Amino acid sequence: MAEASTPETRITLPVARLLPREERRLVRGHGWAYRNEFAELPPLRDGDVVRIVSNTREHLGVGYFQEEGGIAIRLLALGSERFDDDLIRRRVERAAGLRKKLYAGHPVYRWIHGDSDGLSGCIADRYGPLVVVQAESPFYRARAELLANAFLAEDGVTGVLFRG
Repeated sequence: MAEASTPETRITLPVARLLPREERRLVRGHGWAYRNEFAELPPLRDGDVVRIVSNTREHLGVGYFQEEGGIAIRLLALGSERFDDDLIRRRVERAAGLRKKLYAGHPVYRWIHGDSDGLSGCIADRYGPLVVVQAESPFYRARAELLANAFLAEDGVTGVLFRG
């Protein structure tokens, strides 16, 4: 088991170890790892948070497990980036800053583009004061309040609707 720091406490995360050379895509910033790329994948439930290490046990990042499909783990924090509950707020704020530059004065746009904004498996669209979020993973369902509060903290947002 590996440990990850959070503001509240220290928690132990299960460790998923990749096969030799399968870390190359992740090191370049790819947002997920496929099931067939792992030498060791501990027993996990859909949405569980897991630490990914290389075959030589070098820490690569933290992500969440996905039961269905070929993608096993969607990464959220790469390398030494801090993984905690505040990660969602930081990503939403970063995406908001970029969208304010790209869409200045326009209240309708795609706010979160999944992997491109560091929230793999999550899509969010802004329609003026309303944000519509599509994030089917149990990881995001368990953090729906964190997501909603991150969007509601932005100027002009008065409602968040979750779909899927």
